[in-house]
Amino acid sequence: MSAPAIEFHVIGPRCNFHDIRSSNDAIRFRVERQARRTVLDADWYNTRLELSHSAWRQITSAWRAECIAHPCKRGDAGGGKSCAILTVAPDREEFWREFLRDLLSRPQSWLTWDDRRAFIPTKPLEAA
Repeated sequence: MSAPAIEFHVIGPRCNFHDIRSSNDAIRFRVERQARRTVLDADWYNTRLELSHSAWRQITSAWRAECIAHPCKRGDAGGGKSCAILTVAPDREEFWREFLRDLLSRPQSWLTWDDRRAFIPTKPLEAA
């Protein structure tokens, strides 16, 4: 299994939150734009995937650096193995989309359930 595709879906206040769900093939971020912040939120607990500790550390390190350079009074980062919720300044949404797409599209960012009660590193597809 290769790394999943990374998608972003802008949602409005009337959107059914549960209509946008991740799958084994695609991690889907819900993007909620508000006046003073943007929330990027995804969960993949219902998939065979788990975010690697290294990838989560990279996300939280980037977020802490972001808070210093581009403060968002209501900023926050939460999640871990099965979800990620990031609250950032509205003008930084595009940066975070690119950062998350680049990082999470790497096979090294994911562990995959192996049907034997364990998560193992996701291997890249081999060239034919």
